[in-house]
This record gives sequence, C-alpha cells and structure tokens, in this order.
Amino acid sequence: MDHDGISWQDVLFEGFEVLVTAAAHGMCGLVVRLAGRSSEGICPSCGRVSARVHDRYERRLQDLPLAGHAVRILLSVRRFVCAEPACSQRTFAEQILGLTSPYARCTDRLGTLLDRVALALAGRAGARMATALGLAAGRMGLLNRIRAMPDPLYDTPRVLGVDDFATKRGHSYSTVITNGETHQVIDVLPGRDAGPLTRWLTDHPGIEVICRDRSGAYAEAARTGAPGAQQVADRFHLWQNVGQAVEKCVTAHRDQLSTVPPVSERETVTEEAGTHQSAAPDTAPTGRHHRPSCPHQPPRRPPRRAATTHRRDRRCHHRQRTVRGTRCPGAAGALHQLPGLGAQPTGVAVTLFSGPARTPCSGPS
Repeated sequence: MDHDGISWQDVLFEGFEVLVTAAAHGMCGLVVRLAGRSSEGICPSCGRVSARVHDRYERRLQDLPLAGHAVRILLSVRRFVCAEPACSQRTFAEQILGLTSPYARCTDRLGTLLDRVALALAGRAGARMATALGLAAGRMGLLNRIRAMPDPLYDTPRVLGVDDFATKRGHSYSTVITNGETHQVIDVLPGRDAGPLTRWLTDHPGIEVICRDRSGAYAEAARTGAPGAQQVADRFHLWQNVGQAVEKCVTAHRDQLSTVPPVSERETVTEEAGTHQSAAPDTAPTGRHHRPSCPHQPPRRPPRRAATTHRRDRRCHHRQRTVRGTRCPGAAGALHQLPGLGAQPTGVAVTLFSGPARTPCSGPS
C-alpha cells in the first residue's frame, strides 16, 4: 500500500467538490481549511446558474470525529449574484452538495448522526452520549432537531389503537393514535373529544378493528367515523374494569366484612362424622416464650431473673474474677466474705479465682 499517495482529501472529503488548503492539529482537535472547487453556483430561488462572485466569507463547521479527535472545518464560502433580474433574491451563498446546508453549524453527515442519537436518547442522555463520542451537542439542540424532523408517513393500519394522555394532568389532555400491530405512534390529536378522532377516521378509511379505552367520546367517534370497524378493549382496560368492580363491591359490603360473629356461632358441624368441632378461641395461648400473632407487636419481655453469677461479680466490684459454685459443704462461709451479697443457702460453696495481680503504675523508672 502506497502511504505517500493518501491525503486529507482522500480520507475525509472523498466525493465532495471541495479542496483541502491546509490542515493542522490544535488544542481543540483537527482543524481543516476547505474551499469550493466549483466555479459557479445555483440560485435556490429561481434555480439559475450564476458565476458572478459578489464576496467571500469564512464559515465554521463541525464534522465527524477522526480517531477520537474533533474535526473543525473552516470553509471559504463564495456569495454569488443571481443572474436573473426578476429574481427576488439578489445574492446567494454557495452550498457543497452532501456536505453543507443553509444556516447549519455542522456538516450533513454529522447532522445525520446527531439525528439518530436524538431519536434514540433525546435530551440529556443524548447530550452525554454525544460528549462520549467526541461531539459538541446540547440537550436543547438535540430536541430542536427532533422538532424540525418531518412527520413520518404511515399507511392506514388494519388495527388502530386509541387512548388519551395528559399533557398537564387535570387541565389538558390529548389523544394518541397507534398501530395496533406494530405499536408505533401514528398521530397525536388535540383534546380527547369525539370531533378530532371522527375527522381522522373519516380521512383514513379501511380500519377493521379499533382498540380503545372506555371513553364514551371515543366510542361515539368510532361509530361515526368508522361504522364498519369492530370496537374492542385491550388487556389493561379489562384489568382496570375488574379492579374497579371489585373495589366497588368491597366498599358496598364493608360493614358486613368488618362484623365478626361471636365464638358460640363459629362452631362447625362435620356431616360425615356427625360431631361438633369448635373453632380455635380468639385469644392465643400466653406463655413465657410465646411469640405474639401480630408481627408489628413487640415481643413480650421475659420476667426479670435473679442476678446471675457474672452480674453479682460486677456488683461486688471484683474484676476479672469468676464465681464458680461447688458442692462443698465446708466452704459455705466463703460467699459471706464478699461485700454486697446477702446470705446464701447452706450447702453451696463459692470459690474465687483471681487473675494475675496488677501492680500500680509508679511512673517511668
């Protein structure tokens, strides 16, 4: 491969009517100076070709990054004088086909990439992704790109989905129309009344199934705009209907649900055995180790026990000592020598085992 034959023209601008005049690597990335190679321009208003140059100016554009480096283009643009005297546009600026667009601050190929990022991630997330790719794009710039895109063209779907959504809850609502088979948004109508939906259905005949919510306005619009279409409800609204029906039933019979019959009326009779079995009493068995039935109720504290051997040792201020009881009848008087302890039963002897004796610190020798 001949590396000497590769130039900036071949790497970055192959197929464009431009000429690379200079290229340098600076603090902000790669800076490339371009100039148009065509000797004439086409008026965008009347379409007449003109070769008369009025003036020149420099245009700054952002291009696709190269090997992780930002690419800035300084394009020398010529302004031509329209050759048609009757044309309302006296002068016009030249445009490089496939590279520049009027009033754009980036090239067309970079604009295509930013459009994809904006459609996929929209505002702040798209701006973070653009920064990671080495592009300078703000969240509002990406959102403005989405707003400037033309509405996509769709064929009339066979299954239509209609539902409302709130642009400001409690104040303003709109209607969204989707394709029931591909789940793509087709159109958004103002309000949630029957009028806009009726006109939309009249302008788009051929709908066989309309999947809508429980709104009466949508039902009226479907009967008027598409009388031959079958009206169905989706799974979400079916579950919503069931939930509301259960809630109404429980609310209506709340008094009956909260009434608890007495214990005598809760006896059950076994038909096969012919014996009566009483239900469990309401009160749970209480014991020292019984855990209450309610999980939120704190457990019952056990009764206070007598002072253990360790507690008695701490109370007598005997540190690092172990009180060990032995069954030696002759050593019963050893326990009475400890201060703070009362009389103990006869026949229980206590022996004190001390640890290594501590010597008081007398300072450095």
